[in-house]
Amino acid sequence: MTVPSQPKYKVNDRVRIRHVLKTSNRYVMLNGKYEEAKTRRGIVKEVTLRKNSCGAKIPHYQVLWDHQSSPSLISQHRIELENEVSKM
Repeated sequence: MTVPSQPKYKVNDRVRIRHVLKTSNRYVMLNGKYEEAKTRRGIVKEVTLRKNSCGAKIPHYQVLWDHQSSPSLISQHRIELENEVSKM
């Protein structure tokens, strides 16, 4: 039997997409120049546990992103608190 992973974030926490590598989707080309891309930010609306392919229960969040009208589902490892500093 697998023990479910504990949710790291709570409802109404302010989160953003976590960038793992410095080069992953951080820059976009505008008018021939590379500029840093804006990071998606939003508010956690709901926490659910979903099973992965191995059967482990992983926390997923319904996040209402800024400038969107409906929330989207995202895994815990893809987001971080907005005021946290990335380790990379």
